Amino acid sequence: MHQLTTYQSEIARAVLDSVLNERGLTFTVEIARGGGVRELSAQIEHLLLTLHLNDGANLLRIAPPGSADTRERVVEALQEGAPEGLWAAERKSVRLGRSTLRFLTTDELGPAILHHGLGLIEVADAQMVSEQVFESWIRPLGDIAGATTVLYGQPLNGETPFELTKQRNREAEVRDGITRHFRVASDEVALALPEFAREMAEERARLGSEHPEFQSAYLLRPTIGGAPLLATDHLNTIESGCRTHEPNGSSDIVASVIATRLPDAERVSVAQLFASPTATAVVTIATRTPDSDLHVIEHRWVEAVTPEMLAKRVAKILAEWQPVRTVAEDGTSQRTGLHDRHANAFRDALTQAMGFTPIAWVRSDTASDSRRLTDLLAALHTGRLTTYRFDGSPEHRALRHELATAEIEYTDGLLTTSVPAGEEGFLRGLMLIVRTTAAVQRPTEIAMVTKETALAS
Repeated sequence: MHQLTTYQSEIARAVLDSVLNERGLTFTVEIARGGGVRELSAQIEHLLLTLHLNDGANLLRIAPPGSADTRERVVEALQEGAPEGLWAAERKSVRLGRSTLRFLTTDELGPAILHHGLGLIEVADAQMVSEQVFESWIRPLGDIAGATTVLYGQPLNGETPFELTKQRNREAEVRDGITRHFRVASDEVALALPEFAREMAEERARLGSEHPEFQSAYLLRPTIGGAPLLATDHLNTIESGCRTHEPNGSSDIVASVIATRLPDAERVSVAQLFASPTATAVVTIATRTPDSDLHVIEHRWVEAVTPEMLAKRVAKILAEWQPVRTVAEDGTSQRTGLHDRHANAFRDALTQAMGFTPIAWVRSDTASDSRRLTDLLAALHTGRLTTYRFDGSPEHRALRHELATAEIEYTDGLLTTSVPAGEEGFLRGLMLIVRTTAAVQRPTEIAMVTKETALAS
């Protein structure tokens, strides 16, 4: 294991003092991403396993599904220093002598764990733990066992159980002077870890300094619910160039298709064929540079009476522009609110109308939308996505309206967006157009792997 930094050592001493002297304190720890949270946790676990080799200690580490654990680091330390046969590692636990460290996800918590005397409870990515899990399991576990509890987390939206515990810790510190909350922002980490500044700069370049993920992970600042998608002064910076109504010979055109409304009726009568359109879609056209920068040059707001007619009109536009990649949203998901049968009819008709020209269909769900929104914000904040300048058209007014009024929420580690005054698919069209660079850049459907700087290099 690596030598701990000064801030890691301070946190480790406080936690170990509470465990060894059976104080049963609850700590909250915020460290900028890459600052060594897992290394700190692993060293605390390894030391407690070693100290209680003979008398036995029960340690528990809890994390949301998908979060990285410390098992590999603890096992490496045991391989280096513990006698063979004295320790054992299983998929969900590590044992040293009579001491045991167990790893559970929040989905695996149950009544059985209440009967184990615990000396230490650690919760990783605590900002992603729901209030129900926190109040039903984590808090009672600490109360019943009298165990020391350590919550490792980030601010997110400032309203999570982790945040509330952090506030209670600060209030307790005023009363008794015992430090319970530790906050290590990026400037302090950079002083201790030479490689951290470079990694942070790479993430700033990728996401933009105002991106909610960057703000939370590196600057430890929360994204307050209902925050605007873009600052007002930022709206003007993303517009450049004139709108292009016809193909201009560019060899790298990409497109996205969003079906926003489809008819409610099972069948469309002859009379309805001559009525007002009941199906709408938005087609977004952009040019893509060799560096995967995108510039939106055209929007087409398409209307029709039936899903099949709408698909034919969309296909005609795509045939006109001949994009090298087209991404369309599968309207069968709950996100769009479209009836499955009509969404399927639109998809099938568009696929058939496009013939041998492929369309990448993507599903809309909370996790996928979060990743697309994360990529969209990164592209907007870093200038990798721009749009045509205001031209007075209904399409631009709708686009500007959605960008100006959209709000974002950062809950349970997922970004969501809404347009309180109503949306017509232009914002979602931008989210999909960024998806067209996935093959060139990185898959936006894959969650970003959290980096951690090698400590004491």
